[in-house]
Amino acid sequence: MSLSDIMGNLALDVYAQVALVLFLVAFGAIAINVLSRRPEQTRRDAALPLGDEPEYRSTPSDRAPAATGRGGGA
Repeated sequence: MSLSDIMGNLALDVYAQVALVLFLVAFGAIAINVLSRRPEQTRRDAALPLGDEPEYRSTPSDRAPAATGRGGGA
């Protein structure tokens, strides 16, 4: 039994079909994500390369009052 016999008897066409299905699922998920965005989010994302300062999202920890001590001993 030669290597060409072994490779010829394998069902390798299944891999191409699985790859096509995975691609279509990924493409569909990305398309749904992009098409379901709100217009204001799209405008904000489009302006990101033009901004001068980095854009940070405000979190509750950012709004907390700062501690007055330095955490050192007495």
